Amino acid sequence: MSAIAALRRADPAGLVVAALLFGVAAVILWDASRLTISSAYGLGPQAAPIVIAAGLFVLGIGNLMMAIRRGFSRARGGRSESILLVLGGLAALEGLITSGADSFWHRHLVP
Repeated sequence: MSAIAALRRADPAGLVVAALLFGVAAVILWDASRLTISSAYGLGPQAAPIVIAAGLFVLGIGNLMMAIRRGFSRARGGRSESILLVLGGLAALEGLITSGADSFWHRHLVP
């Protein structure tokens, strides 16, 4: 089977997600390449964005392969308890960040 025929029968949503992952990885790499801060140890602030971009690139490749093979399972309806638990955790995290809970730890625990 040719590559064009494989792409024609591929999962369109999976291809879009793979393209988005590749795009975000490219933007992160471009932004990291513009950093001009250097480090005396050879491992500067450019290291973390490059590692994250590499991870997104690997995820994009895996997503592209799954989309071409049509290996994704059908989407099922989510359980409302699970969704509410995740949303509640995110809301609690946001509340802790905006309330300055981090400054509490620095005042009392960090010498």
